[in-house]
Amino acid sequence: MQEAGDRLSQPLQPAIQAPTPDAAQAAVTAAIGALRRDGDLPATVTRLTADAFWRGAWQADRIQAVEDGHNILIGYYVDFADRSYQQPPQVRRIFELIRRDDQGTWQHYCLAMPGAPPCGSSTIDPTTIPATMRGMLPAAAFEVQR
Repeated sequence: MQEAGDRLSQPLQPAIQAPTPDAAQAAVTAAIGALRRDGDLPATVTRLTADAFWRGAWQADRIQAVEDGHNILIGYYVDFADRSYQQPPQVRRIFELIRRDDQGTWQHYCLAMPGAPPCGSSTIDPTTIPATMRGMLPAAAFEVQR
């Protein structure tokens, strides 16, 4: 029991390494810039399967991505604590969709997920775009409950 308590009292990895909102937004802007310039995400983005992405075992200091054709779902941690006041970490996850339109232009949207903070771009509710999201959801999302 003591060992479990010791593990729980340790700081969470995301709290230690999660970027500030400005640093996270700069990383997203750089990734989108690479997409527009090179047609591919930079090596600093961790590519995952949909199942791995939704399990949520993300690296705290990197953007995670699931790619499905013209759509890329990204997620990342952000620490919203005010470091000038030495606040405890306030780590949240942000989800975004990057989509290449019919003209080949990459569009960027913040996904309106329950409890997720805004990400600074246009917001879209993922339940309104089921066909777009289908290839980026875990297999369990399509299992029939009996």
